[in-house]
Amino acid sequence: MRELDGWALAAGWAILVDGTEFVSIGGMTLPEPAFLPGWRAWIDLRTRHPGDSRPPDGCRWRYVVAEATGDLRAMLLGVGFHDVTTVRSYHWSPPNPPARERPVVLVFDDPQGDEIWGRFASQWEFSAATQAHPRLVEPPESVAWHLAAIEEDEAGIAALESIVQRGLRATVRPGERVYALHPFVQGYHFDPRRTGGPGQPPTPRCAFPDRGDHRLFTTADLRLGTFGDPWGQSLCVFGGDLLAEVEADLTALLGTVLRRGGRPVGNIWSFGPDGHSVSGP
Repeated sequence: MRELDGWALAAGWAILVDGTEFVSIGGMTLPEPAFLPGWRAWIDLRTRHPGDSRPPDGCRWRYVVAEATGDLRAMLLGVGFHDVTTVRSYHWSPPNPPARERPVVLVFDDPQGDEIWGRFASQWEFSAATQAHPRLVEPPESVAWHLAAIEEDEAGIAALESIVQRGLRATVRPGERVYALHPFVQGYHFDPRRTGGPGQPPTPRCAFPDRGDHRLFTTADLRLGTFGDPWGQSLCVFGGDLLAEVEADLTALLGTVLRRGGRPVGNIWSFGPDGHSVSGP
């Protein structure tokens, strides 16, 4: 510190970098060359063994290093410092304001998640507590596929998730969140345009209903999404925009369509009241 008549005029600070021969100048309130001799005396004192007038081997400082600009850089160059390297700072100014929410958020005791489940269960007449038929009423703009073709195929399941995720990225509104929900465990809500790409967190996998859990991908308004039924081994995609994006790819992956608008399309077999098999619808 530099003083005059008991008043502080300027202050500077430096540290000895342990295990090196460098003293690092931390900063100065004013570019004062007078600080340098003081720092040298202080470092010599710090590195001297008791009773020895010389610094110990391995602790002797030989270099002083500083990051400086403007007047401080000019002062240091004036007392014998040399430029070693240049540090350049960049300021990123994206065209849009930064997002206010993380790309993926864990849903745990989230009232909105519970409210979405409640509206879904009401509209689809769905109850996760029973395996009895009928389990749900699928909406008019929906298509369902049987999942037997990929049930034990990890590559097929990954392809299914990829198709659905691509469809969601193409159809949700900018900044709109998609909910990935399970009836009895925590889920997620996420922005599909900010997940799954380079440098982004992975998109939650929620289309395939494994381990006996029903799985729901949906926008908050239930406008579009997917519903996976583990007991019926089926995936239902709903919402015209999403269907336009994924129907052809899902049919190629999973095979023939099972239901449209909740009604069998005539290519499956079921059992009538008398126990005899009949074809749908």
